[in-house]
Amino acid sequence: MAKILSVRQGEDGTLIELDPYGEIVCKADMTELLPLVGLELDDESEAELLRTLTMPALEAGAYQLGMRALTRKKLVEKLVEKGHDPFLAERAADKLEDMGALDDAEYARMFAQDRAVRGWGEIRIRAELRNRGVDEDYIDCAIGELESSEDAIEAFIISKCHGEPLDRKAAKKVSDALARKGFRWDEISPILRRYTED
Repeated sequence: MAKILSVRQGEDGTLIELDPYGEIVCKADMTELLPLVGLELDDESEAELLRTLTMPALEAGAYQLGMRALTRKKLVEKLVEKGHDPFLAERAADKLEDMGALDDAEYARMFAQDRAVRGWGEIRIRAELRNRGVDEDYIDCAIGELESSEDAIEAFIISKCHGEPLDRKAAKKVSDALARKGFRWDEISPILRRYTED
C-alpha cells in the first residue's frame, strides 16, 4: 500500500513524494492531493492515483507515436526530455505496449526491411537498432527475415563499375563503401572478385 508523504507545486509541475515510489513529478496540477498527505492508500486508490499521474505522459507518448514509430527506449527518452518524470514515462510506455501501440519487435522488423531496401548491410542495421535500444532477440529475428544481401552488393558494384572491370584502387573504394554500408567482407569479397581485374 502506498502512502502520500508530501505534495508541493514546483516549476515543472506537482512534486509528490509517494512511498514506496519516491519523488514523482507530475505535469498536471495535483494540489488537490494535499488533504491526503500522511494517509495510506488502499490498493484501488493507489492504482487510480498512479493512473491519474501517468495520464499526461501517456497522452504525450501516444502523440509521439502518432507522429512516427519509436522504440520503447527512444519514446521514454523523448518523454523525459519533454519534462515527464522517468517513472511516469516508463509507466506510460508499459501501457502503450499493453495497448499494442508500442512494439519493439515490429519496429525492428520494419526498420531492418526498410534499411535493407536502402542498401544497408546487417552490421549497420544491427548497430542502429542496438543504438535505439532494441532487444538483441528482436534484432536477430528481424535480421533473420531479410533477403540475402548478395543482390544489394552486386547492384552497388555494378553501379560503380559502369560495365568495366574494376582496378585494384577502384575495387578498394567499392569494398570500403560496402563495409561502411554494413556488409561483411565475407559477403563482399566473392561478388567483388567477379567484377575486378586480375
